[in-house]
Amino acid sequence: MPSSRVLKRAFNIMLEGEYFEPTKSKGIRAFIKLDNGKADIFRGNNLIYKDIEISSVQDGRNVFLSNSSLFISDQEIKNEILKGVETSLQQKIKWLEVFTFKRALVFAVILLSTLLTYRLIFNSVTNIAVTIFPETWEKRIGQSTYEALTFTVLDPSELSQPKIDELTKQAQKFNKVVKLSPFPEIIFHKSDFLGANALAFPGGPIVVTDELVALLGSDELILAVIAHELAHIIERHSLRQILDTVGVAALASVLFGADETILEEMTAVTINLWALKNSRAFEKEADIFAMEILPKAGFTKESFFQAIEKLTQSYCEASQSKELSDCLEKSSSGWFSSHPSGTERLQYLEERQK
Repeated sequence: MPSSRVLKRAFNIMLEGEYFEPTKSKGIRAFIKLDNGKADIFRGNNLIYKDIEISSVQDGRNVFLSNSSLFISDQEIKNEILKGVETSLQQKIKWLEVFTFKRALVFAVILLSTLLTYRLIFNSVTNIAVTIFPETWEKRIGQSTYEALTFTVLDPSELSQPKIDELTKQAQKFNKVVKLSPFPEIIFHKSDFLGANALAFPGGPIVVTDELVALLGSDELILAVIAHELAHIIERHSLRQILDTVGVAALASVLFGADETILEEMTAVTINLWALKNSRAFEKEADIFAMEILPKAGFTKESFFQAIEKLTQSYCEASQSKELSDCLEKSSSGWFSSHPSGTERLQYLEERQK
């Protein structure tokens, strides 16, 4: 056994120090030979371990091995030696740990690129998951969420039964165009908390508040809003939101079968997003869908424009905004903050009336 503290041979390094067996607090004098990411342990002239993977080298002296043992070198291991021992990933991480503006910039670029790549891949995965996600599960999530909200923000409707029956009957005209089986249930509720609103739950039902009925007045305007909510169900916008939030767990449930736990988790997510703050793109898509389906079902495109106009004006009046134009720019028309601004929304809806 060589007596030198550090011996360099053709492609290996020999170091002397203390070797600690796994779970042992007392070390033994030993030599370690480092070669191409692996280590041999010698005690005297005897080889006691061979070709152990090197997990990491820390503080320039501590060599952690894959068998959960530790070798502490008597002297600091030089950087040129570490380069031959550490993996390229370990070297890059160590390089980033030493702060400089350049390295911070590199790290920021790597992080941003990773996030963008992940988002791109995950969006593709979400699209696949939505396609194969069973409609029965989606409807179950929507029904469970609706039932949960009846205990919190949804009160029994105070509308007359003839009024409810007439609106429900008129809404069935949309099914001559979209041909859903079964057609989502339209349910009316009073809600001081939600005010003038309509909600589409995953797979149905669609909830319309008494306050929305009172504000819009006209049955055709109310039905125009129902057409918008119907678009969310047909395009499965709410499900996309849930899958984006629950992520991998939801995809796994699709591939390997859902159990009560995952469906409960999805319901909980939906409750937390009970407003289902759909992206501006989803909202615009639903707006355009409503404008297209209304004339096919025997209603006018103008009815949806007028409904949004009334909702926007009501929002601005309730906010007591001094400048109507400023309110329109910020307004979400009584719906959720992720909707396009009042000005933007009315502009593209007006264009599509022509």
